[in-house]
Amino acid sequence: PLPRRQLHLMRKERYMQERTDAKTTTCVVRIPTGEGRKALAKNFRTAEYGTPAQTLNKACEWRDSVLSGLKQGAVLHPTEDTVTDMFEEYMRLYVNREGTRRLGKFYFNKFIKPEYGGKKITDVTSKDVMVNLNSLVYSQSDNALGKIKGVWDKIFKNARIDHIIMYNPMEEVVMPKSQKATFKRDQYVTNEDVEKVIHYLQYEMTPHTEEDRFDELILVLIIKFIRATGVRPSECFAISRKTSYSFKDRKIYIDKCYGTDNEGDGIVKPKANSIRELPMTDEIEDILRQAEEMSGHEYIFQTWSGHFQTSQCVGAILRKAAIGCGLKGFHLYSLRHMMATDLIKETGDIRGTMEIMGHTGQTAAQSLDYARSNPQTLAELLKKTHDLRTESEEKGPTMRS
Repeated sequence: PLPRRQLHLMRKERYMQERTDAKTTTCVVRIPTGEGRKALAKNFRTAEYGTPAQTLNKACEWRDSVLSGLKQGAVLHPTEDTVTDMFEEYMRLYVNREGTRRLGKFYFNKFIKPEYGGKKITDVTSKDVMVNLNSLVYSQSDNALGKIKGVWDKIFKNARIDHIIMYNPMEEVVMPKSQKATFKRDQYVTNEDVEKVIHYLQYEMTPHTEEDRFDELILVLIIKFIRATGVRPSECFAISRKTSYSFKDRKIYIDKCYGTDNEGDGIVKPKANSIRELPMTDEIEDILRQAEEMSGHEYIFQTWSGHFQTSQCVGAILRKAAIGCGLKGFHLYSLRHMMATDLIKETGDIRGTMEIMGHTGQTAAQSLDYARSNPQTLAELLKKTHDLRTESEEKGPTMRS
């Protein structure tokens, strides 16, 4: 038998025990983490570290780093996992819509991974995150900085769940303000713009096949339906002839959408739990009946081949139509903003607008944020202000008694 290569712990080392067998000697480090919690343990074998002295040094180094981390409330389970490992594991464990996943990957790969992706998660501090965010304040908008911070939140959240760290360093991060001058993208479209796009799709688009022609005409009905209801495109794509509306009760039931769950793409619960009923107008009824007549599918706005519509495919067709109409841009979500704008402008009923748009109490402010003033309205406001000032000047200063 091989001689035992013992560590011979000459001094009493707390949290350490020595075990030997015929081939090697092992130093077992075991550190309790509190009542009801699993102790932290790691084995150090002389066969892996060369000599007993090197093995003992490695064991002491690991023990001291864990104790220091526990004392600071930072590290719970030392690990070799990197920032990239934590991000990828989060993406595997959590269910997110495809658009959310795509955005998360984009912001991580572009702004976090190049400098921090290879670092151990336990070596990254709140200071590192702030340095990362501060380096982007002159090139990125407040919205982009918020997205990047959100990715960091997800990374450390996963580290907490894996019991690697005891607290989230993001609690100490101060969100910087963007120093980049940006103009908010104009989401407002006029009814005239919508009619131009509809006309182009119906009469000027050159389809290559019967399938293309069907998809363009069903897209016309999608545009009309979203314009008339204000629903999200994903909610529109999930309209079912069996469960989504009743001509008898004259109601539309928005209780599902086309999105992503843990089984992939499919019909899922709508965003923000915005299940709602909408009244059916004559215009909406006419659109639904046309869609039923055109389509043989259960989900009446599906493509010719029976596939669900996607923002990418619809967007490609709409971009082509917008160029043909001479418009700068046009997308389905513009119709939702158009509905919010018109509801607020014509009725002033914020509560009613919120219910139609499907905004809950936590997202009620979005109904106002969606509403846009078009250039003509802004010009009218400026002219009205000018007229009032001119009228005041003509009357002259008012004498005080």
